[in-house]
Amino acid sequence: MLMGKRYKVVLIRKYFHPDSLILGETAEQVATAAESIINKGDIEAVILDQNLVYGDRNYYGTDISKKLRLLGYNGVILMRSANTERHDIKLYLSAGADGYLEK
Repeated sequence: MLMGKRYKVVLIRKYFHPDSLILGETAEQVATAAESIINKGDIEAVILDQNLVYGDRNYYGTDISKKLRLLGYNGVILMRSANTERHDIKLYLSAGADGYLEK
């Protein structure tokens, strides 16, 4: 799962398995997220926040989704975003996501 740490504690305790891989506390984790997910090897689903801002740097879940698919990830990818108009959803799906979660 890739999202800001403010959501981490609430979501993990309430909804996710204790062995979930959480990335996104640092820009470095975001920059290498796809590789970390592939290297973990047993991840069945990924939730990617579409807009991640770290200082003056922006990262996009769609970029990570594309990279995951290029690296051979076959699990479920869900995009998490407040942007859920038709063209946004088309962008997420074209980047390899299987669906989206609205903020």
